[in-house]
Amino acid sequence: RLSRPLSGLAMKNIAELVAHMQDVVTTMEADDFVSGGQQLEPDHAIVLKLNLNDVSAKLAAIIGPDLVETFYEGEHPQEADGVFHMMGPIANLIFAAIQFSDTFSLNTEFLQERLSRLATTIQSGHVDYSICLRLVNVDIDQEFELGNGIRFRKLTPEEIVRKYPANSRFTRIHPISAPHYAKHCVEAVIAGNDTLQNAKNTNGIRETDALINSIQHTFLFSDISDKCIPNVTHVLFQSDAESSNLERGVTSFASKPHLLTASEITELQETYELLRDAGNDRILDTVIDRFILGMKRGTHHPNRVNEPNWDKIVDYIIAMETLFLTVNKNDVTGELVYRFRMNGSSIISAATGTDRELIFDALKHLYNLRSAVVHGNSESKVLENANKLIKKMDIDREQHSHTIGRLLIVDELICKWLKQSILHVSKIKMDDRPYRKHHGWEHLAWGSAR
Repeated sequence: RLSRPLSGLAMKNIAELVAHMQDVVTTMEADDFVSGGQQLEPDHAIVLKLNLNDVSAKLAAIIGPDLVETFYEGEHPQEADGVFHMMGPIANLIFAAIQFSDTFSLNTEFLQERLSRLATTIQSGHVDYSICLRLVNVDIDQEFELGNGIRFRKLTPEEIVRKYPANSRFTRIHPISAPHYAKHCVEAVIAGNDTLQNAKNTNGIRETDALINSIQHTFLFSDISDKCIPNVTHVLFQSDAESSNLERGVTSFASKPHLLTASEITELQETYELLRDAGNDRILDTVIDRFILGMKRGTHHPNRVNEPNWDKIVDYIIAMETLFLTVNKNDVTGELVYRFRMNGSSIISAATGTDRELIFDALKHLYNLRSAVVHGNSESKVLENANKLIKKMDIDREQHSHTIGRLLIVDELICKWLKQSILHVSKIKMDDRPYRKHHGWEHLAWGSAR
């Protein structure tokens, strides 16, 4: 959005305001750094001496009080005027401009440039903003767009430290881990231009969480999920009018981030687009959401040591039920298990090329496994059905004969079936998908039988 540049008179007035601020700072005396008998931090003392209310009022007069009030309309507290809302960003600029050698001073060139940008932004009524996510576990050698304006770019280690401080009041990196942490230099950035209120809304808790999930779920659903899943350590909101930095904690990170290849980047872009398009189909979107929920579950039970977490498989089966037991956009009302096996074998066979009759029989054992888990049957009953499924599909592995191993084998099989089924369905025109039309599943089954 193009904004009108500040007038020459406004630029002159801002320069005079900065010069006055410099005079105040350079003439501060020792008593100015003490309040109530307590020694003040130098930057706080300087801001107090400058009188933020006075500085903000003068800048508002230069911009135009009506423009300032319009720009901050809808801010909280709503009863406060525009001058009050300007005090925060102006304080941050002063903090950034403070210099110290033998005495304190301000970087007047920096401060004048940033105050002019703030004035121009308020005058235009819109802000250029960016939301930056610091990522760990992933590396790139070329900037690329994941989709929908989300760009991945790499910073230098020095830039990362300045932009996303690792050691602060809230986070600490152990000296042994620091050299490894410094290798993680990728950020995801989304930028825009809007009113201040709308720009800040994009940085809301739900919006930020949705942005992070859109990235992590893309990696989870792709074929590189076993190589890396990016974690987000910081969420940085930047604009000339307001900025914030949310530290989410160091999280887990690899000693060396995974370097994405060109083919992996292409796959991630295609996966992102698939997941985004699925949002237009409530049924498929629900299937994917439950599938990813299952993928996020650990294989070890959270309440019992060294026991398998079969709820992970239950999540997958719930996703399957949503897909297999929806007929003409409505729930199936009868013959649930038969429909689950019939519709499921038809779509899985079409998606994977596996024999339909074999899958039909295997889904019986899978559904029995699900029932054993949700109805609180003994672990031996759960394992009995898991072993029947494994034997039917001839996928046993001697090294996975223990209980956790049984879960890993079933998990691998169901993940493959579900993912391939989702991919297969996503390629079908929405209105022609088997769960969205009359006799859709029957047509799929009859076609498979021919």
